[in-house]
Formats: sequence, structure tokens, C-alpha cells
Amino acid sequence: MIKYELKCRKDHVFEAWFYDSATYDKQAAGGKIVCPVCNSRKITKAPMAPRIGKSKGEVAAAEAKEVAVAMKALRELRDHVEKNADYVGDQFAEEARKIH
Repeated sequence: MIKYELKCRKDHVFEAWFYDSATYDKQAAGGKIVCPVCNSRKITKAPMAPRIGKSKGEVAAAEAKEVAVAMKALRELRDHVEKNADYVGDQFAEEARKIH
């Protein structure tokens, strides 16, 4: 599968997926690709940057960093709750009724 950014004659930019580049060429030549905004059938490929994948090591390192950041935020949240809230244990319902 390949994703192209496409542009119609009125400069509306949209993206579409194709099985391969030959499929895009065949559909474009047959006028089967339609702009979702203005229904124009005069479509060209818009300039786009290639997608360059990261190595598995880079992905794992990035994921580990994201997990570490999330865990730090959760620890900070837990510390905040423990410092600023009263633990009422099994008496939660009674305490809630007193407040209400």
C-alpha cells in the first residue's frame, strides 16, 4: 500500500491510499480519482516528503523514554493526592453524606 497526497485543479489537498503506484496511474488516467471537496477529476500528486522509518533501537529508546515520562507524571499525581486528600477507607459513603 502507498499513500499519496493529491491536489485538484482548485488546489484542494487530500490524501488517498493505493495498492501501488501503477494503480494510482491507472485510476488517475481513467478519471476515477475525485476531489472530496469540489468533485474535480483533474488530480495531480502534491509534493510530499518520504516517510523514513526509525530503526528498532531508536523506536525502543523513544518508547522507553515515553514510558519513563508517563511513570514520573503518575508518581507526581499520586504524591499530590496523598498529600492533599484525606483517606477515609471504608467510611467513604458516610463521609460523602456528611459533605452533601
